[in-house]
Amino acid sequence: MKEEIFTCQNCQASFVVDASDFAFYEKIKVPPPTWCWQCRLQRRLAWRNERTLYKRTCDLCKKSIISMYSESAPFPVYCSRCWWSDTWDAREFGIEYDNTKSFLEQFQELMHRVPHESLQAKHSINSDYANYTMNSKNVYLSYLIIEGEDISFSRFLLESKNCVDCSYSTKIENCINVSRTAFCSNCSNSMILDYCRDVHFTYDSTNCSDCFGCVNLHHKQYHIFNQPYSKEEYEKKILELQSLPLKTQQTRVNEFLKTQPQRGYIHYFSNNVSGEEVYYSENCRECYLANFVRDSAYVFNTSSLARSNALTHDIYDCALVADMALSYEMIGGSKSYQCRFGIINDNSFSLEYSFFCYGANDLFGCIGIRNKKRCILNKEYDEETFRRLREEIIKNMEHYGEFLSLNLSPFAYNETIAQEYFPLTKEAAIEKGYTWKDPKTKEYKITLPARDVPHAIEEVRDSVFEETIGCEHEGKCNEQCTTAFKIIPQELELYRKLKYPLPRMCPNCRYYQMLKAKNPLRLFDASCNCAGDASDNAIYKNKAVHFHGKDHCPKAFKTIFSPESGMIAYCIACYQIEVV
Repeated sequence: MKEEIFTCQNCQASFVVDASDFAFYEKIKVPPPTWCWQCRLQRRLAWRNERTLYKRTCDLCKKSIISMYSESAPFPVYCSRCWWSDTWDAREFGIEYDNTKSFLEQFQELMHRVPHESLQAKHSINSDYANYTMNSKNVYLSYLIIEGEDISFSRFLLESKNCVDCSYSTKIENCINVSRTAFCSNCSNSMILDYCRDVHFTYDSTNCSDCFGCVNLHHKQYHIFNQPYSKEEYEKKILELQSLPLKTQQTRVNEFLKTQPQRGYIHYFSNNVSGEEVYYSENCRECYLANFVRDSAYVFNTSSLARSNALTHDIYDCALVADMALSYEMIGGSKSYQCRFGIINDNSFSLEYSFFCYGANDLFGCIGIRNKKRCILNKEYDEETFRRLREEIIKNMEHYGEFLSLNLSPFAYNETIAQEYFPLTKEAAIEKGYTWKDPKTKEYKITLPARDVPHAIEEVRDSVFEETIGCEHEGKCNEQCTTAFKIIPQELELYRKLKYPLPRMCPNCRYYQMLKAKNPLRLFDASCNCAGDASDNAIYKNKAVHFHGKDHCPKAFKTIFSPESGMIAYCIACYQIEVV
């Protein structure tokens, strides 16, 4: 089929469904979408709460627990130990399909009956205040931590240790506020680093050490704002810089970044891809933070645990999945095949509209099923009955082929990661019909206002553990501000080790500041800013001879930088000649 232009039924914007999209939908036998891909992503993310946690009671063992579901949740909530035990079977809550009622009505009834797991946490120690963790130890208010240790206020770290306020990084140690970084140690306030140590406020650099405020460096040491220093000069200068308030340091770095060329987009060891931060992938379109993926589109935060794109392929509209194939409209899950419109299905095959199912085959509209097959609304059938009933439900469904409405989500909009990537005010969310949850008023007295927090870590004593520090945002932001926060021992230990000042914002506001440093999930049309040797290149003058000589580079491309960003965006050819 030829490409067609559709109107999004949610935001009313036009979007294109091209021939390859139609081929995929035909392959998995679903109709084309009625929402644009950004709205489809927003809808799925509104079903995932990672960072809003509550104290409540396990409805089975009656112990006090931490949960992503509040006491007011309309269904039973079990602690992880009880949920994974053999003392209950999700089929006990099954209901028989009634063709006089809508499927969504019956699915919601089932969702309110089946016990939900309090937190997504497996094989983790001393990590009660963390969600989506696996094989980790001493994790606090952190999320999506796999094989981590001593992690605080972080998200999406693999095999990392001693980190605070870090995100999207692999095998890092002793780091504060770094993002999209791998194999690094003793780094802070940096992004897109590989094999670096002791670097600060540094961007897009590889195999560097002892650097500050640098960008585009490779195999360098003792550099400040890309200028080389002797070891003695560097150590003297770095002390002067680090004595300045953190915001002043960041302002100087931001000003310097706008004088240096940046990669217009990051596609690393990839072929025929579009999007941003696509690594070791091929034939991917509109993919963001994708690793080892092929023949896919509209993918977000997706990878392969086995680091092979032979396992993660032919997926559309999937977020936070790994080693998944021939799947559509999924959020969460791994090692599964032919899964559609679901949440966290692991080691499974041919699941539709099914949530938190493991080791299962041929499910439709199921919740919490483990190691079973041919179930509909958690009721088990023989193969012939299952096939017939599935076809009847699909025929009767008004919107088969679409993810469930976000109005059915068990979470308020501002509890979910949809608020992180598609932020709304309370008023805007309510106007759209989404639920909103105001935080409970907490009784506490701020003993250390943000303005009185010492600038030098050397001035901080252990008595700070007794202080209630006021967030400088004072709850006047749209960042889930907690208005106050505490310092924990493992956090202070790292601040002292890196000579890093105490924060003046609560963990939520710090997390949202990190999100703002990332680019939006969209691309902009741009021309390469490289002006060759022409006189109009007043901000940055090339140091190498480019293929276009003295003329302005003619290449146009899609870039992550908005026209208002002020960044000098180079095409990959010019960037590689000039920087690499």
